Amino acid sequence: ADLNGKVSGAIADPHFDGQLSLTNAAFSQTQWKSVRAHIAVDSRSVAISDGSLVNAAQGRMAFAAKTRLLKWSPDPNAPFSAHAHIDQISATDLEKLAQLNYPVEGLLSGDLTASGTQKQPQAVGHVALSKAVVYGEPLSLCAVDINAGQQTIHLDASVRAPAGTLTAKLAYQPAPKHYDIAVNTDGLALDKVQVLQRSAGAVTGKLSANISGSGTIDNPNLTAHLQIPDLDMRGETFHQVDAQLDAKGKHTEFHLNSNVEQTSIQAKGTVELKIGRASC
Repeated sequence: ADLNGKVSGAIADPHFDGQLSLTNAAFSQTQWKSVRAHIAVDSRSVAISDGSLVNAAQGRMAFAAKTRLLKWSPDPNAPFSAHAHIDQISATDLEKLAQLNYPVEGLLSGDLTASGTQKQPQAVGHVALSKAVVYGEPLSLCAVDINAGQQTIHLDASVRAPAGTLTAKLAYQPAPKHYDIAVNTDGLALDKVQVLQRSAGAVTGKLSANISGSGTIDNPNLTAHLQIPDLDMRGETFHQVDAQLDAKGKHTEFHLNSNVEQTSIQAKGTVELKIGRASC
């Protein structure tokens, strides 16, 4: 590691301005060809500019940030700003840096900008995961627009896969744990959903689904409407499959309609969720 710069000011209140450079660096089981940043810091502020991370295998990140300090410590009331541009960095490497472990692979690209204060942060951005495998399911692209502010996080996501396209919108308030969600897909090819094929065997059909809800994590509310014109499963063909699910808190009701060999099938029921088990 190389740190070149100059120190100025009084001994009791120094100011450092310089350049940090590392080559062939290793962090949290990840390898980086180079790490560079210009740093300016004193007891009242810190600024990082022209920052860059170049991965040893593929991808890079550019970053910058600045904020005020209060006697060398972060000031929760002081404004801050930060920006990062990510260009095809391995999602696995980013997980290792964040000390996370999820079954997610792919190349991450995007831009993220944060500002405000520690008590009232704001963030906007767009990230996209390409050549992805998520929980064993290959995806062509997973893109998310992020807009956070006024104590609410807004996510607008689109997923493209061999099976089809899925869109989702989420608004989440961390303090009251309140959410609003909407998920939609139209004509999703079930025979191309690998997770379903592995768990349920050969299943074919085109799924259209509308899922929405508004509630809290502790008291969830969710409505789902699923339709499959022709469903082939375990040697049986079901026509005009129409399912409705309504979940309110710990109480869930479902209704199912279908036709098999010109015979109408109807089913309905309720599920009561309890700690440690569910009762029907």
